[in-house]
Amino acid sequence: MENLSGGMKPHPFIQHLDIVGAGHAHLFVLERLAKHPERLGSEPVVNEPVVNEPVGDKRVRVIAPEEHQYYSGMLPGLLMGLYSPEECRIPVKRWANAAGATWIQASLVGMNADERRLELSNGQHLVFDGLSLATGGEIDSTAFAHYQGRLLKVKPMEAFYQDWLKLQQQPPGSLAVVGGGAAGFEVLCAMATYFISQGIKVRLYWVVGSQVLAKFPQKVRNIALQIMAGLKVEILYGIYEATSMGLVPSVMSASVGVLRATGVLGTKSVLGAKSVLGASSPVEVEAMVLATGAKRPHWLAKSGLQINCEGIEVDSYHQSCSHRAIWAAGDLCSRPLTPLQASGVYAVRLGPRLAYNLEQSLLFATPKLLPYNPQGRCLYLLGCSHSDAIAVYGDWVMRHRLCWPLKRWIDQAFIRRFNVPTSS
Repeated sequence: MENLSGGMKPHPFIQHLDIVGAGHAHLFVLERLAKHPERLGSEPVVNEPVVNEPVGDKRVRVIAPEEHQYYSGMLPGLLMGLYSPEECRIPVKRWANAAGATWIQASLVGMNADERRLELSNGQHLVFDGLSLATGGEIDSTAFAHYQGRLLKVKPMEAFYQDWLKLQQQPPGSLAVVGGGAAGFEVLCAMATYFISQGIKVRLYWVVGSQVLAKFPQKVRNIALQIMAGLKVEILYGIYEATSMGLVPSVMSASVGVLRATGVLGTKSVLGAKSVLGASSPVEVEAMVLATGAKRPHWLAKSGLQINCEGIEVDSYHQSCSHRAIWAAGDLCSRPLTPLQASGVYAVRLGPRLAYNLEQSLLFATPKLLPYNPQGRCLYLLGCSHSDAIAVYGDWVMRHRLCWPLKRWIDQAFIRRFNVPTSS
């Protein structure tokens, strides 16, 4: 296995495995453990005989904060009322039981990688042998400490949905979605669609930084702007600071798209950035939704793992570059040698390979692992309304009436796959 220094290190054999977090990739791990015990150690893609024999008794523990994991791809439909919560979530505890694993309902709050110790939110302190992490990132709300309105964060999804239900009961007169990426776009479209369908008038804002959907082709951005105009959403460009009542343009900042909680009213535009409302106009909003990028969990800083600003540094096997018995996936990890985009699509594609590698390391004294080589591009389907979506594949872009049914079919197929765990 490669590391960042260019050397090689042996693959680990582990007696026991702790699976922490119910990220997309871990669903495939539980599925493999639960549904295919007769294929232990076999690789579904590469047809190569396994000559090792399983070694010793094993123990698997699954640690997650909730019994169910919501599927993020169905969030727009859930917000619009097209799906019930039961149609959007996966029974993680049932999968753990089907896999013969011990279920622990808690969150990870501390870790010492060198001593192989975990600290959980329920007060437990565990020692691990092998560890796989897919807890996801966190939404950083520290910049909004002074805000006195209703503040919603899109992660974790279950808490966000409960907050959304409360917001429906008492709709705000104004609402701002903070975050110019795909999550911000889809959440804003879904909320606007719901308000319109219910005849509720809400003044909507989208705080986007330098531009909307910056990581997508220009054609996608043009379509998004057309949709926002149709929904009468006012777009705020540049840097805004959170105050007790809402947002104001920042006076000075070195980077675009950063919100700071200073509470100081701005009087100038920043670096020539423009706002629909004008650079000196404060924006009072009764509610804000944070759909910004995920940050590293707080416990990572003192974990002893090799990390960077994005998360745990891993190699092509998704093993920690500093601790070979630890794997990481999803928002929690970073691949310095072969970077991944922050997308659930890649976590889903990684899942079967991570499941195979963990099984190999758990069962065989000389495990043979396989690298995950992500494809250069993938299909994105951005939900725009209850009957509209944008398909994006590299530079190819299409907005068509068939895109939304395709998105629904893909999302529902994923849920069906993981809805009913079975065991041998």
